[in-house]
Amino acid sequence: MEKENISTRMDVIMNKIKNLRENLGYSFQDLSEITGISKSTLQRYETGNIKNIPMDKFEILANALKTTPYKLMSWDNGNNFLLSEKEKKIISIYRKLPTEKQNEVLNYANYQLSQVKIKDNIINLNKEESYEPTTIAAHLDNNKLEQADIDAIEEAKQFVKGLKEDE
Repeated sequence: MEKENISTRMDVIMNKIKNLRENLGYSFQDLSEITGISKSTLQRYETGNIKNIPMDKFEILANALKTTPYKLMSWDNGNNFLLSEKEKKIISIYRKLPTEKQNEVLNYANYQLSQVKIKDNIINLNKEESYEPTTIAAHLDNNKLEQADIDAIEEAKQFVKGLKEDE
């Protein structure tokens, strides 16, 4: 993660701690008594003098501030390190699938990623004067092909056909 991104993230967390503490009407002393974390340590968390809050302390702090570690990290307010709605939907659907189907989804996603990488490599190869060919191989773990497998094979065939036509 970039240093700037970490710094911005810490600023968000520090502000969140301060705002929650103040909104609850807690002084550093009050929060110290609730959490068992020293007053000076709490002040350093809030000012950013301590950049790495231990996970166990983070959880205690979140509970004392009547929130969750997830919310204290501001992972729920639209920051750039949040999941998009589409990503949340994909995860929600994925979690509802039985393990076998989850594995199929993972395999399909990996296949799609490999197609993007292959296409990017071909584009880059066209820009270079010389290149080393890459061997692409596949095997079937069992003799059972499902429709998703057949569709993926057909998509791969169309992709290769398209490459031949471009030559």
